[in-house]
Amino acid sequence: MLISRAGYQTTLELIVDLKRQLSDVGKEAGAAFQDAGQGHHDNWAWENATQERSKVEGRILELEHQLEVVTYIDDLPMNAEAVCPGHVVQLRDEHGEEAEYTLLGSLEVDLDNDIISVESPLGKALLGHAPGDTVAYNCPAGILCVTILSLERSPLLQ
Repeated sequence: MLISRAGYQTTLELIVDLKRQLSDVGKEAGAAFQDAGQGHHDNWAWENATQERSKVEGRILELEHQLEVVTYIDDLPMNAEAVCPGHVVQLRDEHGEEAEYTLLGSLEVDLDNDIISVESPLGKALLGHAPGDTVAYNCPAGILCVTILSLERSPLLQ
């Protein structure tokens, strides 16, 4: 799993928050079970709480599993002339629109902040290409082309 050191720390903090949430959901389930008295078979509050508990437990296990074997993007050699994980890449599309994306691991995707995964169609297409190159990639709208204008090491890396 590719991840930045900052992303690893953020994911650990998310796991701690989820474990706190799990404790709260467990308390809700216990209270709902007690409110049901004899049987819990028709207790929707208990049923919902146990389903929520399962979702949270599953998410915790998934994140912990993903963090078992990581490669820190911060430690990878960074080619100054070709797109690598950890680069901020400035692009121009076919219509002249410019955009800037940071390429990180899949756990760090944040589209609101223009952070995309190196495993995304655009991320895969950009890897290894240099400023001036035009690359094509598949997306739901069809095949799109972008030209790489510049690249630099992301300030998110340590």
